Amino acid sequence: METKKSLSAERYLFWILLSGLLLLRFPWLIFGRFLVPGDDVVIVVYELGTCLLTCLLIFLERERLAEYHVDGLALVLLLDAPIAVLVGRMAGGYALPGQEIKAGFTVILLVALLIRRPVLPRRGVGRTVGCIGAAVLAGAALTVVSAFVLSFQSAQVVDLSALPSAGRLLYGSLYQLDYAAAAEEPLFRGFLWGRLRKCGWKDHWIWLFQALLFAVGHAYYVGSSNISAFLAVPLGALALGLIAWKTRSVGASMIAHGITNGFGYTLSCVFYTLMR
Repeated sequence: METKKSLSAERYLFWILLSGLLLLRFPWLIFGRFLVPGDDVVIVVYELGTCLLTCLLIFLERERLAEYHVDGLALVLLLDAPIAVLVGRMAGGYALPGQEIKAGFTVILLVALLIRRPVLPRRGVGRTVGCIGAAVLAGAALTVVSAFVLSFQSAQVVDLSALPSAGRLLYGSLYQLDYAAAAEEPLFRGFLWGRLRKCGWKDHWIWLFQALLFAVGHAYYVGSSNISAFLAVPLGALALGLIAWKTRSVGASMIAHGITNGFGYTLSCVFYTLMR
């Protein structure tokens, strides 16, 4: 009887935390970016709140993480990316205000998981390396496709001899992995996907639904960046959803997401310049 009560309480808590993530994404971020565009406070609150709720969900579901596409790779990325970006900022890189708080959340989660060990799918080193390689290749392909599409929107000529260095672009991918991928992949391709599957949805319907929801979650692009809103974002959501679905790892989709966001804008400007 006690076990049933405990499971029921955990289920309610899961929905509360997941609802919090959705509320931060939709009313807060969408309306905030519409009403006060460029305001860091809106984005910082979203990032910190999303990080906190994601950490709480990981700890709550630590014995069932495989059901949400969270494997060892995903956990390493989610725990280490905020700390890596904090170190990068100290070394002269960029980060949003509050990065120390975000890194603090992941350190607390790490300590909690060392005390209450999570149950993770057994993948092995070879399979994990293969998953990373596939994610990098998929991210590179998605970058090229999305950059070509976005080149019709960028309308910015760049000096091809003065492009950002490889190191700066790689740091941009790390920053995007922590900024966009860590906030979006566990929600759309992880916890939401896994819960809908538990509710009886088939994977192919979840794949389409998460892409639609992801596109709606970028509604603030409508009007100013319509190619992003109606083409690049939906296509990206389908691609990232497919990566997470087939690898059963949001770690793989996080890597692809970080690469695409980190390199995509610069490459779109290159494409635009070459096509002029």
